[in-house]
Amino acid sequence: MTSEHIKDTESQMHITIKANQKIVHQHKLDLSNSTLATQLTKRPEAQVLGFEADREKTSNKTLRMLTGALKPLRKIHKLDIQCNWCMFVDERGLKTFGEGLKSLSSLQSIVLSFQFCLNITDQGLNHLSQGLRRLYSLQSINIDLGSHNQITDKGLGSLTESLKKLNSIESIILDFLVSKISEKSLNHLGRGLERLGSLTYLSLSFGYGEKITNTALMKLWKGLKKLCSLQSLRLSFHEFVTS
Repeated sequence: MTSEHIKDTESQMHITIKANQKIVHQHKLDLSNSTLATQLTKRPEAQVLGFEADREKTSNKTLRMLTGALKPLRKIHKLDIQCNWCMFVDERGLKTFGEGLKSLSSLQSIVLSFQFCLNITDQGLNHLSQGLRRLYSLQSINIDLGSHNQITDKGLGSLTESLKKLNSIESIILDFLVSKISEKSLNHLGRGLERLGSLTYLSLSFGYGEKITNTALMKLWKGLKKLCSLQSLRLSFHEFVTS
């Protein structure tokens, strides 16, 4: 498998495209004239797409353009979006992106990283979750919302409702730091995940809050122990479990 790495010197946007036995060229991308969409349209055979955003210039418009560029990629099976420290991305951008995900019916693996995105809210995560729940071929999901977001029980609840519909999922990695997550969310998450009979790997990381108790962890565990196919489990709670 060969790859194409595309870098725009103005926006510092990096695109990696991979396709079986394809030797492809490098090309500069200019977000101002939709070159991204044009180039991806020329690569309908693309199977892997990685996107690394420029934290100072990436906005909702960037996500709209990326969403439009994804539509012709009917064969894509792996998507990796690194959109960290993007202060200009909010629920409007995630709504567009979530709607675009619905068309990627062949997607098997997705990585979404929105670390230190201050404007990511429950509504934004809900929009994203609506797109994820339609990815019925998905086998692996990694969502990193990092820290300094506005996610609460409501947002995690939306994500849980989507995850439990992914019957083919084998690996889940969720990372929520500095989120207002409570006992209610963990109970809901445990009951949602217990339905995923194909799940073999699970990693959950929460931290730097004040609402998680030992009782909450026991409720989470009540659901997780029903995962008969689970082979590896990682739970990380940073500095906030209380008795």
